[in-house]
Amino acid sequence: MVSAILNIVGLAAAFAALYIILVQVHHDLTYNKALKDSDRIYCLSLFSVIYFVKKHGDCLGQSPCFFVLLNNSQKLMAKSQ
Repeated sequence: MVSAILNIVGLAAAFAALYIILVQVHHDLTYNKALKDSDRIYCLSLFSVIYFVKKHGDCLGQSPCFFVLLNNSQKLMAKSQ
């Protein structure tokens, strides 16, 4: 009897985890798809700035690094086309 209850609880937990994972994947794959040129949207996050600083050394004396990335955005646009 106890094993049957444990099996049902385990199966319910597995289905709940699967549902959460599938909802997250669906959200990630369809986020901003209603916008024009949604494939050209770039998410700038703290990780992006840290990666840029590690790759290029520093922010060329400017603070914050966002302005350096903004100045280089034309290069990003050219590479994406």
